Amino acid sequence: MNAMDFSRELVMAYRRAREPLKPHSRLARGENRSVASETEDLLAYFLAEKIEGINKIRINQPLTLPTTDPAKKRTIKPDLVFITKTEGKERIKLLLDLKMDLGYKRKKICTDIERAHMLCEEIRSKAARYRPEKQETKKTQIAIDFDSKLEYGFVVISDQNISKDDLNNAHKRSNAFKNAPLFILISGLHPNSYSIESEELIQDCALRLEKSLKELVDFVKQKI
Repeated sequence: MNAMDFSRELVMAYRRAREPLKPHSRLARGENRSVASETEDLLAYFLAEKIEGINKIRINQPLTLPTTDPAKKRTIKPDLVFITKTEGKERIKLLLDLKMDLGYKRKKICTDIERAHMLCEEIRSKAARYRPEKQETKKTQIAIDFDSKLEYGFVVISDQNISKDDLNNAHKRSNAFKNAPLFILISGLHPNSYSIESEELIQDCALRLEKSLKELVDFVKQKI
């Protein structure tokens, strides 16, 4: 899969989300369905295809964190959990959260970045627990260690729907809190644009994705 393939999948996911899943002459959507889950799968697939060192990427995976009080359960649910395997032992090397844009998070993203940074400081080299597959019983959990250099990054599909000042503040916060890098995949354009025809939009997004996806792949490779 290349940047053009990624762009086509992304743009068409948005196009499909505008229509009801079950077409009918008397049905019409007032708002689009969310495409976030589909894009999580798309990004995970793209990275798995590009990076052989990844043992597994768990998508939208709840992780139970260590706590000093067993009665107080702590859980996080990163969009992508990157697991490697060395000498038969699995380890969580990287966590990523995916945002389609920062429209609803324009003020909160800075707080999220700081919290992700501090979380990494706290849980590095410690053990988490997770259920390996959704069909398993709730009692079946696997212990897995976080890497000693764990990072928790944020991948934003488009930088639209946020002011330049708010976006600059997010970048500054990410630069200050090194455990929480921020990646913008498409700058100056949104893959859900209504004013551009599908094929032109796919081409324009692909041009922007060429460099940003490579930078993301290089970052993940280095972490893995």
